[in-house]
Amino acid sequence: MILQIVKDTSHIFSMIVSSCFRKVVGKRILMIGLFVSMRLFEADAMVEMLMRMLNNI
Repeated sequence: MILQIVKDTSHIFSMIVSSCFRKVVGKRILMIGLFVSMRLFEADAMVEMLMRMLNNI
């Protein structure tokens, strides 16, 4: 009886932990993706500015 309760609670606990973990990891991946894309965009803008400056010279 007690073993069954422990099993159930541990199962529920692991489910909660895994769902929270997935949420956190998903947010982390989204943030990293946004950061990387912003960085790439920034690099693109920098290259564009450099090309314009070179063209003006």
